[in-house]
Amino acid sequence: MTLYETVLFYDFMSEENREKIKKICMETGAKLKLVRPEEYRVPLGFLCYGNNEQIGEYLSVGNPASPLERPMLLLAGFTEPRLRDFLDKMKSQGVPPVALKAVLTEYNATWDSLALYNELKKEDEYYH
Repeated sequence: MTLYETVLFYDFMSEENREKIKKICMETGAKLKLVRPEEYRVPLGFLCYGNNEQIGEYLSVGNPASPLERPMLLLAGFTEPRLRDFLDKMKSQGVPPVALKAVLTEYNATWDSLALYNELKKEDEYYH
């Protein structure tokens, strides 16, 4: 399986900021996916690299979740220099800082979006 650079974003701040993120993804060649509430129970690894069949198995499980209260980003498949470059481009394009952001790892690839959101929110509250 090829692990290409992927950016998942959730309930992003404004249309203007969504467009800025889309532009950065186009410039860097990263794949962009806006995650909808009905996809929040899909494991993160499948959202980044799964096929429609794998993702579809989770779409009918339970009721769709409510939209997240805060914006969140998950970045997958980036090398350290490419990750820094992507985040620097966000800053230079005027995208407001996103406190809830993470990198896909072997550890969190089996989590769903809600588990990641709750973990990042706890961490953010702890540090602030």
